[in-house]
Amino acid sequence: MIRFSTFGIIATLALVSLVGCSSRTPAPPMFDDSLSIGTIRDNAPIPMPPERGYHRISYLYDVHGWRQARDMLHLDSYGPALDVNRFGEVPVSLWYAGQSNFVASVDPGPEAYRPWIVTGLKVGGRNPGFVFQDTRGVRYICKFDKQNQPIVSTAAGAVAAHLFGALGYHIPDDRIVSFQRAGLSISPDATIKNSLGEKRPLTEADIDQ
Repeated sequence: MIRFSTFGIIATLALVSLVGCSSRTPAPPMFDDSLSIGTIRDNAPIPMPPERGYHRISYLYDVHGWRQARDMLHLDSYGPALDVNRFGEVPVSLWYAGQSNFVASVDPGPEAYRPWIVTGLKVGGRNPGFVFQDTRGVRYICKFDKQNQPIVSTAAGAVAAHLFGALGYHIPDDRIVSFQRAGLSISPDATIKNSLGEKRPLTEADIDQ
């Protein structure tokens, strides 16, 4: 008869965990005689990409089901980052400034340019919201905190954006705004999609909801 001690079981599980984690250890940077790229010009025009539909059921299945299983079983292999130069550094680009980008915005924001015209609803994510443009024609995405959870999403998003700016990333101008429901109007060509992906005109009832 084979008996397993508590220590033996713990030691075996620890060894399996170490073996599983070792597959994700990134390889060290490879140094060679190639040129070191410090800046990437990634602002070349590209064709308009096709619209990607958002399907809540398949999204939730992937995030909370299949993706969790892949992570637990270590089915995905992750190597070193591909968009770094030969020194392992991130080149300067449209999304990375290379130095602290923590600069206070001088734009007064959409609150100075009312009324707002709603052009559609926010797609994806956990928090409801809508897309609108101010009287300048500048477009924004507005999202709300959930009921009984003030500042959990809105303030956290604004703070996190500035922290990433301090790390050198180009960031969106996230800010907290206040407005009244009466200050919103709907664009005549604004539409909304139902669960089947079919479009219909956006209504005042959709905004109220």
